[in-house]
Amino acid sequence: MNTRYGLQIFLSMTMTFMSVTTCLFFGITFAVNSQKDKSSEGKHLSALRFSLIWASLGIFRTCMITSTCNAVAVEAERTAVLLQNLLLEPSLHPDIAKEIQLFLQQVRIRPVRFTASNFFIIDHSTLCSFTGAVVTCLVILLQFHT
Repeated sequence: MNTRYGLQIFLSMTMTFMSVTTCLFFGITFAVNSQKDKSSEGKHLSALRFSLIWASLGIFRTCMITSTCNAVAVEAERTAVLLQNLLLEPSLHPDIAKEIQLFLQQVRIRPVRFTASNFFIIDHSTLCSFTGAVVTCLVILLQFHT
């Protein structure tokens, strides 16, 4: 699964990161400019609203991607528990028990997880990393802008 969607997840996360960072940078710039230029305050505030809306959509997209990938990984972990419970069933045919043991071995050896083309794992911790990276880039951009 990860080999099929890794590149798409990577490109989507990269595009969303750039979009959120850019929108927040422009939003901050519009907010500062509205304070400096009172004659164009309405235009700056309108642009600020649009920037914040686009940034919110990017953040929502990131939350949805990470939540979905994390939910799939958690459910796959539950599969191992269900298989172990199934092996405890006394009336289980020996051939079926052997197949379940092989499947359980595969589940333990190769846990399901989504990555962005093997650059980083997509789970809930990705949101913290994403937030930290956006804030860091914003600080750098604002330092160069002033």
